[in-house]
Amino acid sequence: MTTLVINDSLGPGTHVFIIGVGKYPYLVDGTLALSPSAHGMGQLTSPPISARKFLQTIELELTNSVAPLKTIEVLISEATPTPYTLKNGQAVSVDPATMQNVEAAAAAWYGRLSGSSENVGIFYFCGHGIGDGVDQQLLLEDFGRSLVAINGSIDFQKFRLGMGQCGALQQCFFVDACRTVNPMLLLNAGTRGNPLLPLNVTKVFSGSNPVFYSTRNGESSFAMPNAASYFTDALLSGLTRFGARKTKNKSWSVSTGNLLCAMEALLARAPANKRQACTVDSFVTSLVIHELTGHPEVLIDITLSEPAANGMGTLS
Repeated sequence: MTTLVINDSLGPGTHVFIIGVGKYPYLVDGTLALSPSAHGMGQLTSPPISARKFLQTIELELTNSVAPLKTIEVLISEATPTPYTLKNGQAVSVDPATMQNVEAAAAAWYGRLSGSSENVGIFYFCGHGIGDGVDQQLLLEDFGRSLVAINGSIDFQKFRLGMGQCGALQQCFFVDACRTVNPMLLLNAGTRGNPLLPLNVTKVFSGSNPVFYSTRNGESSFAMPNAASYFTDALLSGLTRFGARKTKNKSWSVSTGNLLCAMEALLARAPANKRQACTVDSFVTSLVIHELTGHPEVLIDITLSEPAANGMGTLS
């Protein structure tokens, strides 16, 4: 696994876990034997780009005065593995998002977060996702390697349930993947992927752990080829530019509530045939995940009173 230690000081901190999967050897156009569970799914160009863009934004810009950025766990499966260059100029190899690596990274992330109830956990996934109308499975690089293909996926709902036993009371999950219904899950009721963590549920999670899904249950998520996804672009623009509000101490902070408002507005600007709606689960209390060092930007829509003239109008 690849662990980037940004700050090793004592005290609460923000710990981030990033997974991006575009290379699927056992799916359509892969390099190994095609899995009978492929169901038309193939290689993806957007997730590695999206994950790297998220990683770069987090490493360069994430600011939290209460819980400064401490560590980043990152795993990216891409057609051509490429090192990541940290802001100090050091080039770091990024390990692929295989099940073995993801299990190790999840355990490390969980362990670090458990050190303090004031720690903040941020999880990000971009890649193939499948659903059964209720739960979602997130597909890793080795999906399809086993005869039981689902063994190469994360059971996201159970993973999040396992994270509820973690000591950190502030957790936020971003899932950039399709939630379309998959026949394999419907025909094999109860079939699920790996929860990554032990499900020894002994306490009720009393913190905040919202999930931002890139689309509604049963629907697809979109991206342009060889570009970051619409969801990730909206997420990062909301996080660094549009999703801030001024707090009592006069600083501009990005909370999950304001971030959602910004992302909804940004996703509404996607092409009509690529439109998707960000949905949030367990949005009980809003938590601050970033503080702007400068001023935010504001989205403004300007239209003419005569709709037919909008295409000809200019602003000066």
